[in-house]
Amino acid sequence: LDETKVHEYTKALSDKYDTVGQPRTFKTTDGREVVIEFSKYGNDLDEIKEAEKLIEAFYNDDSGRLREPVYKLKAKNQGSDDIGGTYIEVDMTAQRLYFYKDYELKLESGVVTGNMRLHHDTPAMIAPIYFMQRNRVLRGDNYASFVYYWMAFYRGYGLHDATWRRESEFGADTYLRNGSHGCVNLPKAVAAELYDYVEVGTPVITYY
Repeated sequence: LDETKVHEYTKALSDKYDTVGQPRTFKTTDGREVVIEFSKYGNDLDEIKEAEKLIEAFYNDDSGRLREPVYKLKAKNQGSDDIGGTYIEVDMTAQRLYFYKDYELKLESGVVTGNMRLHHDTPAMIAPIYFMQRNRVLRGDNYASFVYYWMAFYRGYGLHDATWRRESEFGADTYLRNGSHGCVNLPKAVAAELYDYVEVGTPVITYY
């Protein structure tokens, strides 16, 4: 067995099928097509470990068995559209959030995203929810904010309730001058409903 060829093969698979880090074209709720350059969501094949598995299968005469490849990251959905029909969409220009479940719009709300005046912009990206928690204190350099519902999707960025905001702030142009530190702020009732809908792995799509 030429093991170098096996590693070349898994590298070719990764180049062809990986979607993490690749630009995405996404059709928005208002019918536009936007290109999102930064993606932490999708499939990312572990080329080295997958090659090792194939080599092991060859030497054990087990190469005909169907199995799943070894991933560093795996999309919640598989196929050409690995976002699927259940996702959170945040239009940061319109300051609107949409939640779809099985391609059906279940929830819509105004939001407040990152303060652009202070360069705390919420990043435009696709990423999965990776952590969820109730009753958490969010801490930064000069703040500590209690939230009832916390849904993190990238580093310290997440979706959460913001009970310190007036209802009129959500969906307005608040983010331009008095936005968040980068998170997506929601009314408490909306955050509660969204928290019940989503789970770890649910894609979050944010764009301007």
